[in-house]
Amino acid sequence: MHVLRHRDARRVEPFRRDHTFPASGAVVGAIGQRKNAILALAAAGLIAACVYAVARPPAYSVRTVLEIGALAGPDGQRWVETPEIVSKKITEAYAPLAWIETRSTAPLLDEETPRISGKVARNTNIVILETAATEQDISAHKSFHDRIFTQLKDDHDRIFNVSRSGLEAERQTTRTAIDQLADRSDLAQSLAPINADISQSEAKLSALEDERQYGVLLKEYQSQIAIADNRLKDLAEAAVLLERTLQQKQLQDQQAATKLARLKADIDTHAKNRIAAAQNTASGSEAMTLMLLDVEKERVAEERDKLEQFLTMDSPIERSRLENEFASNQREQTVQKLTIEKARAELLKQQIVREKSIDSLKPSLTGLKAKLENTMASRDRSMAVETAKLRDLDQRLENMAITRRLFAPQPPFERADIPAIVIIPVCALAGLLLGLAQAFLAHIFSLARTTPALPRETPHREPEQAARVSHEENDQPARSGYTGYEVRKPYPM
Repeated sequence: MHVLRHRDARRVEPFRRDHTFPASGAVVGAIGQRKNAILALAAAGLIAACVYAVARPPAYSVRTVLEIGALAGPDGQRWVETPEIVSKKITEAYAPLAWIETRSTAPLLDEETPRISGKVARNTNIVILETAATEQDISAHKSFHDRIFTQLKDDHDRIFNVSRSGLEAERQTTRTAIDQLADRSDLAQSLAPINADISQSEAKLSALEDERQYGVLLKEYQSQIAIADNRLKDLAEAAVLLERTLQQKQLQDQQAATKLARLKADIDTHAKNRIAAAQNTASGSEAMTLMLLDVEKERVAEERDKLEQFLTMDSPIERSRLENEFASNQREQTVQKLTIEKARAELLKQQIVREKSIDSLKPSLTGLKAKLENTMASRDRSMAVETAKLRDLDQRLENMAITRRLFAPQPPFERADIPAIVIIPVCALAGLLLGLAQAFLAHIFSLARTTPALPRETPHREPEQAARVSHEENDQPARSGYTGYEVRKPYPM
């Protein structure tokens, strides 16, 4: 109820109780006055319920339980189609076509596709198909369910077979890869180049690190150096001897030249003495002297000739020979020195090459061994990966499930309609309530025709005018029909 609150609100008289809502006694009286009509409506509802319950044919529930197939993907198991989609496809696509096919074998069936419910069991892949059929239509509905299941299974089998074929082909490829990895001949063939390189590198490294082989090479160079050194020493000694011989030869030539000069002087002296002796040949002793002088002169001349021949021929030849031998000795010494230096350089080179070869072969050999180990490890990893993949494929194939029918319609069939024991009391109760409602409304309408109109609200007035009006109303309370209460309007109906 709305309450009118205003400073100028007029005092109104409250409605009388019988002018608002009817009291309980009045309602009971109204029901008593119309009990015949109420009982008539209740009886009509009861009779209608009985007639309907007796006349209607019994309906039975035809039920099929389907399990949606599952596919195994890399991320886990998934349904071929979600149960919600399957339920929608059944009601909108499969059912109309299946009913047409069913009616082709049973023309007496209704043309309208029966109402079919595709219930989905919560959190499962179970779909429950249910239709209501009369006793004579049960076999047709069973065929209807069979056709729906056949269509669904055909669609799912196509998806299932494609997925299964792909997994089987992938599994066969994986098995082939595992067989190739497990084949020792292929493994040996792939590792043969690496093993050959390792063997060759190990042989080279062993030869380089073998002190006996290196000792032979070292001794060979040392022998060359020793031979050249000994030869150089011999040449040095020979050079010293040749140098001394040349010095002696030079001294000998000087002595021979001095002696030749002295002999030439002696020859001149003998010539002068011979001339002087020839001038004094009176006695026999002088003749002897001349003879002696001639003999001495011939001896000196012969000795002079020998010295001249020695100085002009023999000595230059001998000196030239000695000088040639000395020059050859010097050249040979140079050759031997170069030989020694070359041998030492070659020995140092061999040492450096050996060390570098060893230093380069060790990392290379380590790399080859690491490559061999990596190849083996890679093969083992590939084998493990392919084996795990094969297990996963086997598991996925094992987890695959086709769409199937868990439960087919079979007797005894449950009743799908509302039992008569429920319909009759409900219809009787509905008729009774309808009669009561009719009686109540009739009483309300009769009261509405006899109830006076509601008072209107007083318009706004100034304070002086409001006081005057209030005084006038207080002087005539009975005539105006108002009291000192505020206006309380009922809620609009």
